Amino acid sequence: MKDLLPLVKSYTKYSTNIINALKNRVFPEGAKLCTADAKSMYTNIDTDTGINTIKDFLNGQQRQPA
Repeated sequence: MKDLLPLVKSYTKYSTNIINALKNRVFPEGAKLCTADAKSMYTNIDTDTGINTIKDFLNGQQRQPA
């Protein structure tokens, strides 16, 4: 599964990448940025549901143009 992470649009390996990407960005007044460390967030997903979700994700990746 770890090898598939770079395929997820919201994935970033290093927090410094996010900091650099946001450094020169202007946000509306009152905007709030939130983060989450999801290392163990999905340890309780039903196995069948998880496998089907991964299959759907991979099938979707195959349909996209290279």
